[in-house]
Amino acid sequence: MSTMAAGQAQDFGPDMGLIAEQIGLIAHGIAFCTKRVAGDDVFRARMERMGDEVTALAQDFERYAHREIADYDQLAEAAECNDRKMVALRLELNLLQGNVNRLNDELAATGKLHESALRAAENTGTQLRAEIQSLTARYQNELTQANGRANRADEERRAALTQNAELVSKLHKELNAHVDSRKLLQRTTREKDVLQAALDVVYKEHDAINGFTSDKVWKGLKNPRLSFYMHTFNYPLKYPHDPRDIDTPRFVNNLHFHINIRTTYGVDLVTRLDEWGMVQYQTLDLFKGEIPADLFNALISAHHEIVAIRNPHMKRFFDWAHTFPLTNLPGLTDANRSLLKKELEVSNLAQLGCCFTSDLMRLKGVGEATARKWRALAYEQGAAWMKEHGVVELEKTMTGITAAALPAPLASRPTKPKIGRSKKHRKGKR
Repeated sequence: MSTMAAGQAQDFGPDMGLIAEQIGLIAHGIAFCTKRVAGDDVFRARMERMGDEVTALAQDFERYAHREIADYDQLAEAAECNDRKMVALRLELNLLQGNVNRLNDELAATGKLHESALRAAENTGTQLRAEIQSLTARYQNELTQANGRANRADEERRAALTQNAELVSKLHKELNAHVDSRKLLQRTTREKDVLQAALDVVYKEHDAINGFTSDKVWKGLKNPRLSFYMHTFNYPLKYPHDPRDIDTPRFVNNLHFHINIRTTYGVDLVTRLDEWGMVQYQTLDLFKGEIPADLFNALISAHHEIVAIRNPHMKRFFDWAHTFPLTNLPGLTDANRSLLKKELEVSNLAQLGCCFTSDLMRLKGVGEATARKWRALAYEQGAAWMKEHGVVELEKTMTGITAAALPAPLASRPTKPKIGRSKKHRKGKR
């Protein structure tokens, strides 16, 4: 144990030797008592057990004393280490104090230099303020003059803007008038183009009419003195059709003409065009067996060619129906086709479709049900064709004017140009 630890043990701890002597005396007393009561086994055993406990207590006290001495030694070593550190810190403090003294001396010298520079800067600032005041006075005078010139320029600019606004307004009025005139011209031009296209259609019709109804004459088959010729009227005839009547074909009601068969007897036969492109006219006993087949075929050709001008879709349907042989029509037997060909000269779909139910019922072995069935076969084929190619219009008037013959609509033509500044610039946005 160090000297410092021994001193602290003497000051703060009991004398361990004294404690050991006292415990020894207690042990001898217990041994003496044990001998004296040797005859009493219970008491002797109790005294022996007490002696053992006192001996164990003495050993615990000794171990405790040794441990305390070791702790005091550690504290002494820690105190000596702290003393060494304090000595080192005092040395560093002395060095820092020397540095501080040196820095104070340098700061004093720098302060003197700063005061000298500050006085020089104040002198320079005084000179500069004097020069600034002189320059300010001179520039103030120049600024006053420049403001005067700017005010005059601003007045001139306002006058120019006013004049420019008046000119722009006048230009707008002239442009609007020009645009209105151009729109009127475009509208007039379009109307003229439409009228010209309609006139072209009329000319085509007239040319077709003149080609078919010129001076050509057909002689009667029985009476050579009876002559027939075609005459065209440039107005239509309407033939209303009852939808409930399933035994007769409908007639075309959107034509712009109709053709009569005129005769040297002074009697006209009015012709009608049905939905299959076949020509029908009233039958008179006076002309029975007199009208040649060439005239009938010429009537059909004339109607078809004139119809093609305004309604080419109808003409395509007529051509298809007239070239559709009955041999391609399902539902008819060869005997049926032979009977139709022999008795009614029906060999194509158009001829079958234009037959009245009453006409078919005159055939041998054909009743009303069979006649309607045959007509229905033709109409089924016609409906299939129209489903694929489009419905044939029989009532609505057709102009015959194609889109290629018309000018572009007004909406696709350029609008009037924009003059002047936009709203964005008028609001001052950038």
